[in-house]
Amino acid sequence: MLPTILTKHSYITYLYDRLRATSLWSATERIAAYSRRFLFITRLLKWIAAAVAVIETSAMLLTAAALLLILLPALLAVAGGLALAAYIDGNRKLHSLTLGDRVIVFFAEGGIRLGLDGCVFVVTDSLRHRFLTMQQRDGVYYIRRSFFIRLRKRYFDKMPQRMIYIF
Repeated sequence: MLPTILTKHSYITYLYDRLRATSLWSATERIAAYSRRFLFITRLLKWIAAAVAVIETSAMLLTAAALLLILLPALLAVAGGLALAAYIDGNRKLHSLTLGDRVIVFFAEGGIRLGLDGCVFVVTDSLRHRFLTMQQRDGVYYIRRSFFIRLRKRYFDKMPQRMIYIF
């Protein structure tokens, strides 16, 4: 005779057969057989089970709503804090920026090196450049589109004769 674990097709059926072999299972079957004689008890148990299911569902919905009410403001606060940090960082970089005789703005992706006596800005939203507002590498300023608009309003619109835009 083979062990039970070798004859079962799945672990679930093995566990089910092990559970059916316990004395608790046989006591439960005797109680169920006795209570089947009484239709009222069976119906009462069904109604109690339905009420418990409704109460559990309501409790889960309340818990989910409470978590949503707690986590949503926290997530909004974090997002607002990051946006404020980016704005403050952008203001700090705007005030520390010194522009040359000519300002060249590229609307392109990737690195551009030019030997000019001016400032070169590359407007990008590429994921390769992980920064909030502006980053300087090899004399080239890489800026985000949102930061370009702030930069244009603050500096570039006041000196259109010095600006060169390349799209």
